[in-house]
Amino acid sequence: MWRATASVGALGLEIALSIIIGGGIGYYLDLKFKTHWIMYVGLAFGIAAAIKSLVRVTRAAKRAFPDEPAAGSQDQAAKDKTKPGGNGAGPN
Repeated sequence: MWRATASVGALGLEIALSIIIGGGIGYYLDLKFKTHWIMYVGLAFGIAAAIKSLVRVTRAAKRAFPDEPAAGSQDQAAKDKTKPGGNGAGPN
């Protein structure tokens, strides 16, 4: 459980660093080769790495907490209301 929580907690830092490092390497290469497009390629790679990290952490969280309903799930709320004594439903 702590491992999944640590992965989710580090996600923001991982996303920011992926984009910054990708853009920074592209910017450096732009200066070195005197171009104006390599930074955009670096940013695209950084954003792709950030999305990959987001997908990885999301999958790990789903494996760690398989019984948790999705946030805002309407189906789960409807099921709870049909249970006797659940969420104010049933006889008093």
